[in-house]
Amino acid sequence: MRISFLWIAVLLFLFWVGCPTPHAQTLPSAQQLLPLAPHLSLQEKDLRSFRATGRLDWEQVHLKFELCAEKPDRTALRVLDSKDHTPILWASGREFLFYDPLADEVVLGKGVPFFHLRMEKESEPAKEGDRGKGNLILGFGISTDVTKAASGLAVDLKSFWMNVQGVPEVRAGKEGTLLLYGRSPRGGRIIAHIHPARDAGPYKRFELFMAEDGKEPFCTLEEITVNQPSKPGQFNFPKRFLLNSGLPVRQIEPGGSGFSLDMGRLVRAMLARMAIHGAEEIKPLVEKMYSQKPDWGALAIRDKRASKILISMTEESE
Repeated sequence: MRISFLWIAVLLFLFWVGCPTPHAQTLPSAQQLLPLAPHLSLQEKDLRSFRATGRLDWEQVHLKFELCAEKPDRTALRVLDSKDHTPILWASGREFLFYDPLADEVVLGKGVPFFHLRMEKESEPAKEGDRGKGNLILGFGISTDVTKAASGLAVDLKSFWMNVQGVPEVRAGKEGTLLLYGRSPRGGRIIAHIHPARDAGPYKRFELFMAEDGKEPFCTLEEITVNQPSKPGQFNFPKRFLLNSGLPVRQIEPGGSGFSLDMGRLVRAMLARMAIHGAEEIKPLVEKMYSQKPDWGALAIRDKRASKILISMTEESE
């Protein structure tokens, strides 16, 4: 009995003391990890290419986005309804398509995508209590100025760490990933998933949480990769497929007036799809936005057909 008890004691000692646990490993400091945050832009000298997917879940708006860029000025952006992955915006090769479900048409035109995500300090005219606090800049759409193609996609993750409260906290994640936790001056949370030795770049995932409700991120970047070979079809644009699809297509001539495509128009299209598919509480808002009261039943039938065709374009390109 003494021998058995002694061996049990030795095994327990080795388990608790002799074997390193995840909590016992030495983690790098926040100061070591902060410089690894990328500025995803083709204007960065050491960046040949980048790619990222992500989500925006803000109030009633739920969408997915995919962006990729390659020097000297190849860029592509897709914005999809996160519910069924219907493309609402698709831009590549200096052409774009925009699906307007309420107008029951696809707009086709010339232009380059822009997508901006960064944190900026409050400007001087701000209220005294807000000075020094950060403002989130998030916007995307189409620019008709094709000379700005190389600067159109810009995701500055460095900017989020330049004005945080205190020193960010480092924790151990899964499979060698490190988690960097920070809090913005307005109380929102920031979580970066970092793997310093990763070939595709240290940052794998980046999450932003609202101050009021921090259960789920309202904006997420994932599958972040830098300086990797392009995927097949990554910059293809399905113009021929679209023109042969049977969908109503309205082509916008370069320099034509009366049409602009920004984040506001994209959000209205997303809300319209929600209303078409039964979100009764959204319908009065959409009707006010578009100054019309449509036949929701007829729109649902047409949207179902358009969605199937647009999703097949996405699958074809991949």
